[in-house]
Amino acid sequence: MADLNAQRVANGIPGDLVERTDWTAACKAHNRYMELNHVFDPLEDTRKRGYSKDGAWAGTNSVLGWGSWGAGRNPWEHAPLGLMPLLSPRLTQLGASASYRHVCATTSPGYLRAAPAHPSLYSYPGDGVAGVPYEQWSYGLPVTPGDFVGLPAGISTGPNLLVMADVGGSASFVGASLVGPNGPVEIRTVDNATQGLGGYMPTGGVIIPVAPLDAGAAYRAEATMAIGGLVVSRAWTFSTGLADPNTQLFVSSGLLYDAATRRVTQGNIAVKSSSPAPVHVSISGGGASRDLTSGETWVPPQTPGSFSVCAHQDPTGPYAGYDKCLPLTIRNAASFSHPTTIELKAAIAGRMLRYKFAVHPPRGRKLTLKAQRTVKGHWKTFRTVRWDANRSITRTITARDSDAAVRVIATVPSVRLGPETYRAARIVKMVGR
Repeated sequence: MADLNAQRVANGIPGDLVERTDWTAACKAHNRYMELNHVFDPLEDTRKRGYSKDGAWAGTNSVLGWGSWGAGRNPWEHAPLGLMPLLSPRLTQLGASASYRHVCATTSPGYLRAAPAHPSLYSYPGDGVAGVPYEQWSYGLPVTPGDFVGLPAGISTGPNLLVMADVGGSASFVGASLVGPNGPVEIRTVDNATQGLGGYMPTGGVIIPVAPLDAGAAYRAEATMAIGGLVVSRAWTFSTGLADPNTQLFVSSGLLYDAATRRVTQGNIAVKSSSPAPVHVSISGGGASRDLTSGETWVPPQTPGSFSVCAHQDPTGPYAGYDKCLPLTIRNAASFSHPTTIELKAAIAGRMLRYKFAVHPPRGRKLTLKAQRTVKGHWKTFRTVRWDANRSITRTITARDSDAAVRVIATVPSVRLGPETYRAARIVKMVGR
């Protein structure tokens, strides 16, 4: 309720709506019915799960949508026939519920504001509003206003300009215009006297620019409507928001290795943008910065550490600005040297020495295993075997019944794979009976 009131006030429409909790409960009941039956329908079938009299009433007296409703997100922003009843100046009270993955808000039962002595027209966007989207694609079930003037749902047009009266009755456009920086804009209009449409909107109409408007531009709109025996006019201005520059910042902490020189180059920074403005890229901590144009890349300084790479682009022409930060890691020399561990299990029974090993990480190396016994007080090797370190299975070596103990020594050599070095490892295990 507070979000809707704030949206109305920001556009010069009375923001004094109050909640009818019984209508809110009815909306919640209808949302539950739609969820239980996997339908999106204002009508309820008495034979289906979740049917209720209150829910059925809400379904036929509300606008319906999906998702959530919060600050800055009206679920009917692209559905003019859902948005218009909620912004009508005649509306004073409603029930609303975002539940069961649906949104429901009552409309016409809340058109209780007394008619003024001198009727007026209200608009959305309101007079002087800035940042209005310069293009819009509309949708709605079962219809959307553009369906009646050759601009069906899903077609990109300029923003739908809603014109709403603070009195009831049938309203029809007598005249309407929209003028921008390049002169008059081609528009089409519908109103609640349009056949097949009137029952879906409150007293008023919609002005639809045929094509998207210019970004970051000022416009003046005028509307004159006949309501009963009255003719009411309104003129207002608004400005469109800036276009998305479609700027992207790419930051990679990957590395390039030159085998011939053994040189490692770490990190890469690049930008792409539809805006002609340069993107200023700075790296935290090191003080390094550079202006990049779309498609340009930069290899950052090779100082080890963890950094934040931030991009800033100023608004230019019709394009908005851009700001984003991404992490970057430059590794130190020690990080390219990795330890190796050997797990070794061994036991002797009779003449059989059983053993099992595992090397972490194996990296394609060979494990050398030596079995030793004592001869005149010294350890002498009686068997040497080499195995693929990538495999881990149980193997055996034949010993002697007279061996009171056997010493097992397992080793793997160091290996260099590109810039990474995996250190050698050695383990000695005494195996007694």
